[in-house]
Amino acid sequence: MFRGTTPKPKRSQSKRSVEAKKFDSPLEELQQCLDRFEELVENTRGLLYGENEEEIETEPPGKNRGFFRSRRKDDKAKSKDEKLDSSKSIGGSAQASFFANPKSKFVPMPPDDEEEMIEVLRRIAELVVMGEKAAAATQKKAEKRRLSNAKSDYGEEEEERAKIDADIALFENFFERNVLDLIVKMVTGIAFEESFSLPQSRATDTDTEEKEEDKEDSERIESSTIESSQSSEHSIKDDITFLPPIRIATQAIQSVSILVQNVSRATSLYFLLSNNYVNDLINLPLKLYSNAERFQRGESAIDLSQLRAGSPEIAELTTHYVTFLKSLALRMNAETLQFFLTYPNERSDETASSMNFSSFTEDENTTQKNSRSSISKPVQINTVEVEFPLYARALEYCAAHQDSFVRVTAMNICLNTLRLATVSMGESLDANIDGNGSSPDGVLHATALPLRERLAIAQHVCSPRLVEALVSPIFTKLAQLWGTMEELIRDIDMLREGVLQKDGGTRVRDSKMEQAKADTKRKRLTNALKDTVADVQDELELFEDVLKVGLTSLNEQSIEMMLATFVYPLLLQPLLLYFSSLNRSQVPIMVDVLSLGAHTSAKEAGVTSFGVGKIQDSAPAKTALFSLTAVFQVLSNPPLMRLLLTALFHPLAPDSSGETMIRAKPDVAGVGPDGKLCIRIDTFSPDETKLEFEPSPYSFGNITGEKSVRNESHNATDKVDESCVYVLSPALTEVLEGQAGDLSLIARTRSNPYRRAVLKCLTAGPSMFGLRQIAVLLMDAVVKRFSSKFASNILFGAGMKAVSDEIPLDERTLDSKRAYSKNNRDMGQKMESGSRQSVTGGGGSSSFMGEVVSALSLSIINVSMFYEGIWKLVFDGIASHTLLCLAKESDKAVELATKVIEQRRRMAAGFVSELPLKLDKVCGKQVDDDDEGAHEDSEARIGMHAHNIFYTSAKGKQFSVVGELLGLKESVGKTETDEYSVSIAMSSKYDDTSLRLCNFGRLQLDSDVKHSTLQIAATSAMALAQIDALSTFLKDLNATSSAALKGNPPNSFSISRMGTLISTTQFYVADVNRSIFSPISTRLGKNLLRLDEEISKEIPQPGSVVGLVGRTAIPCVCEVPESCFALLTDETSSVVSDGVKWLSLYVVFYSGYMILAEPERKGSGGNGRVVSACYLTSVSVERDDSPPAGNSSPARRLLVVHRSLDDKSPGLFLLEKTSPVSCGPFNRLERCKSTLDVWFEDENSAEHAYRVMSMKLGRAMSKRGNRLREKLAADA
Repeated sequence: MFRGTTPKPKRSQSKRSVEAKKFDSPLEELQQCLDRFEELVENTRGLLYGENEEEIETEPPGKNRGFFRSRRKDDKAKSKDEKLDSSKSIGGSAQASFFANPKSKFVPMPPDDEEEMIEVLRRIAELVVMGEKAAAATQKKAEKRRLSNAKSDYGEEEEERAKIDADIALFENFFERNVLDLIVKMVTGIAFEESFSLPQSRATDTDTEEKEEDKEDSERIESSTIESSQSSEHSIKDDITFLPPIRIATQAIQSVSILVQNVSRATSLYFLLSNNYVNDLINLPLKLYSNAERFQRGESAIDLSQLRAGSPEIAELTTHYVTFLKSLALRMNAETLQFFLTYPNERSDETASSMNFSSFTEDENTTQKNSRSSISKPVQINTVEVEFPLYARALEYCAAHQDSFVRVTAMNICLNTLRLATVSMGESLDANIDGNGSSPDGVLHATALPLRERLAIAQHVCSPRLVEALVSPIFTKLAQLWGTMEELIRDIDMLREGVLQKDGGTRVRDSKMEQAKADTKRKRLTNALKDTVADVQDELELFEDVLKVGLTSLNEQSIEMMLATFVYPLLLQPLLLYFSSLNRSQVPIMVDVLSLGAHTSAKEAGVTSFGVGKIQDSAPAKTALFSLTAVFQVLSNPPLMRLLLTALFHPLAPDSSGETMIRAKPDVAGVGPDGKLCIRIDTFSPDETKLEFEPSPYSFGNITGEKSVRNESHNATDKVDESCVYVLSPALTEVLEGQAGDLSLIARTRSNPYRRAVLKCLTAGPSMFGLRQIAVLLMDAVVKRFSSKFASNILFGAGMKAVSDEIPLDERTLDSKRAYSKNNRDMGQKMESGSRQSVTGGGGSSSFMGEVVSALSLSIINVSMFYEGIWKLVFDGIASHTLLCLAKESDKAVELATKVIEQRRRMAAGFVSELPLKLDKVCGKQVDDDDEGAHEDSEARIGMHAHNIFYTSAKGKQFSVVGELLGLKESVGKTETDEYSVSIAMSSKYDDTSLRLCNFGRLQLDSDVKHSTLQIAATSAMALAQIDALSTFLKDLNATSSAALKGNPPNSFSISRMGTLISTTQFYVADVNRSIFSPISTRLGKNLLRLDEEISKEIPQPGSVVGLVGRTAIPCVCEVPESCFALLTDETSSVVSDGVKWLSLYVVFYSGYMILAEPERKGSGGNGRVVSACYLTSVSVERDDSPPAGNSSPARRLLVVHRSLDDKSPGLFLLEKTSPVSCGPFNRLERCKSTLDVWFEDENSAEHAYRVMSMKLGRAMSKRGNRLREKLAADA
């Protein structure tokens, strides 16, 4: 057996010799494996301490041979008394020599032995689990038969008992030989200490006396551990901890984890968890393995606590170790908690206000949960301090630098531990999990803990030190992701504007090669940004899981930490710093190009001639806005959300000078309305997606804490590390819950600078378009998180008057005393009661409401980019959704929004009417072949540009502006002809953020200038249609749709002019399910779809006579379908060939119409009788580039296509039946198509006819385009 001196090891057999042997029973195989495991440990100790000199000499130089041989044999030949003294001198305790020693090395082990030990450890775990499970299954079967009173013969029962005994023998043999103890001591390095001894389980009877003596020696050694660790003059840090190879340690931990996870009997689990073997393994410091690995590689030892990354072997060891901790956490319940929770000393907390816990019994107490009807009052009570090694160890692996899998697993362990305190004795566990968010680990503890244990755990985990260890890594990780995103956004901003930085800092236009490089970089940055956005969401959801556990004291501390370390420094302050830098520059940033018109120059708008904003770096501000948006979209804790809303949008903000600081011990316990003691737990309904205003259930130390002014010294006797410090949370709560007429509150606050910063982002000019888009997402995330009434009350400043119409931003600091303005009424300045008024009556402040409505209205319709002298007008449906959500609760807000949006609509109409002029300047005389009739003069070209903007599909787009119009299907209630709708609002989602950040604008335009400018103009025209529909919707809101809108969340529906409401929630196409649709105005509908009827005279009817003299008349031949025989007045004029009737006609162009006329047979021949007539603007003509095969005739044809809203085709035209393009409950506006083949004598005649027809068609389209421009300009 192991003694002070190690016997000379015997060379191990090959592992194949163990595997090849056939065993009579699993027990025999297990005994062989256990024997072999002990032999391998013996051999390793022999190699370590030089018992086998020859074998040590054979080791390669890289095995640190010199060190191991430097030990003397005489040092290992100590007597039993000397061994005890040695244990005192080196701190013979496992914990003393291991946990305090930062130096470590791997033991020498031959590769064959290493492989064999790995296999032996694996097989031991497999055999033990197999036997234990088989025994449990047999016992369960026997118990089931006993309960069912089934009869069985004596032989069958004996066979079952024998099988149970044989299976249990595997597990019992494993523990009788203390193999688990040996595994733990091997992994921790204790088994390789010189003073270590292990009783040999295979000893004979003659060794009994010697074994008893050794046992007494071991007890004496262990009892002297504490004394030796305190009085030893020998420094433990100078010793070396010897560890097994990493692969062996990994397999050992995995084997123990398998045992813990798979045992089925309660007694087996108790055996595993008893004797502190598992706790010793819990305290395994993995940094010793990292140190040993570095030593093996020849690297110098460093402070491994700062090490951020390790080798793949260390990473695998860490992963299995954390999985082992998780398996333990899954086994915690009321029965096994005694193995994890220790009570070192049961003393009472010395607090000024305390309650005696012992006066309450379990029957008298249940966990009181905070709800709308019942909120527990915090109290300080006498509790017992406990130690929780598993929780403390898991916290170490929650650090931000840990691997994601390791970190998430450790967080799950911590969350599972926290939930131990939230499940009361009389409460269903399943209900608790549903209320607080379930874990992927499943049901953890079937039996709830007594109140004493739950309260002790809650007090322990809510200590400030442990709360910081749990939550601060999340904010650290968020801060790291914040920095990563800032750099990515900065790089994206450079590419978005199409600018490359050259040496020397000069900006140049992109060449084709540079454009290709920019495209590659754009894809890389886009993918990186999307990954970062997803990582931010993961971190916030992790924090959300912590809050959903529901421990009120923990949540109070977490919220204060979030505000102090993340929200204010990283999400709010960058907005002030950004506008501070802008105010020092002379660049115009608040330019409203829409109000100035399309002729506004780039210099006037603060951008260069090719669209680069001449402003300061906006990446920090964009990152801050994105992070705020993500917080409101992901987190749901009601008190936290209300405080964030207050910090960001309340008209008042806590003054930054002389804040009140509250120190309090964690308020874990409380007294409910029934006077019973309870643990403070908050439960909020998961269905509560729209938060209302309610008094906060969180006290933030206001009841039990001590208040002091910030920077005021506190009593030196206070235990600061045991106290929670609250500054921001109680201040924001006071602002949120304060009365509007409270002058003392107004005197202690200031105007909110962050509110004004966000509103400035919404109203910024084109140089800050990207910032404006993210600010819109933030506003929409806010209105989606809260009820419309609560959000509008905060944003509109209900019950408050604005002190000043123009209060400048605090541009430099949160300190109000350092912020001044020209009129000395700065936003950051402290508000005195004499200068600040409050409203005692109801109703919102018109000034606060006006600035919000105006800011949102400007962001709904504005310009986004400048390209080749043309501004792009865009409609932001998400901003419109935000405005509708806020305004629906106030008739005054609806009235104000209606006026502002109508004004913006008129501006947009005038803006779009000027776009054809800008296009003509850019494109000049560049026209398509089909537009040959429109290039004769500038007016004709301008008209053609106007026509193309609305009626031609831009390159890269499937539909034209008119084609984007949507008509309700008849099956869902079409109420009026020519009622066509567009999307006027859209609810945001998380993915919209990355899409807006990755919108590269100019880089995504076509390289052809004409097509790119037409694409920009078409987008502007579509924005006009949307703002027109929104204006119509708001005008009709009070009369028709007010009740429907106020009674339903404005997320997804379509409304007709008659007020019929149709839900679109079930349609998952093209974002229909999150959009609001409304018809465009009758005025704009007629201008776009019925303008021909106004321009042209009454269309000639078939059979009427039209003069041919003086008009262009082109002879042709057309096929007469049977359905059109009635149109012929003279049957003799037609010719039948191969069963087809042909008719000679003239193509005549008359007053905006294309007429097919039959020449009169009588009279002078100067007239023709109309066979078919249609608007020229409804016709298109195409050459027949591929004449029919086998056609030897010189005759050639032109393909004439007619499109109209009418479902009847003109005479001779054949109507084509097409299926409408469906879009949810709508069909896209699809004009009916009909075709006609027009034949001419030869190719020259056909070409001449084509050119004449194209010229006539171009002139007609140009005329309609100019007329449309006039209509828009008159409407401006």
